[in-house]
Amino acid sequence: MSQGDFRIAVFIRHGESVKNVEHVLTDDVEGYPLTALGEASALAAGDELRKLGKIDGFYSSPVLRARQTAGIISRRVNATYLVDGLLKERGMGKYNGMRYGSEAEVERLDLEQIRNNYPDYESWSRLQDRMAEFGRKLKNGTITVAVSHGDPIKCIVGGFLGKTEEDLLHVHFPKASITVVDFARRGALAVLAQAAKSLPAELCIDR
Repeated sequence: MSQGDFRIAVFIRHGESVKNVEHVLTDDVEGYPLTALGEASALAAGDELRKLGKIDGFYSSPVLRARQTAGIISRRVNATYLVDGLLKERGMGKYNGMRYGSEAEVERLDLEQIRNNYPDYESWSRLQDRMAEFGRKLKNGTITVAVSHGDPIKCIVGGFLGKTEEDLLHVHFPKASITVVDFARRGALAVLAQAAKSLPAELCIDR
């Protein structure tokens, strides 16, 4: 690629929040703030992002736990963030506010939704559409930081890797993790760095 032929997005999953500790599925914009651990991990992510030396844009999901993460990071990198609804949490529909006992329970619910064409919450294709729309907004030759949520980040990586949600059912992006993609590229080459747990070996990026 020629110099400047890139549109890099550095996706950060929000830090641990009360929602995670209390095992609640929620897309509520307010409520469920970061825990002390979530604040500390956001601070660590900010320290990593300072190494970039250049941030052309900084955006956050409108959800409180993401905004708090972005606020902590913004002070570390000396950059102001803007709220962008395209980065919001996955819509939970009738399951919003549901408490769950384990990740396995959530995975069973996800599988039920997948195999019944998402009757109750936001579909994988809709997630991919809005994350791709976010990518199209980025200008060529820029590096943008975006604080979002596990499912939106997983779906954009899955899209570049050509994988369905069922393919990645057991893949999880750790809280406050960093995932880097280049929207100017296509296929697996667009995924420059990933922080997913349990990603199958054949999908791991080694660069």
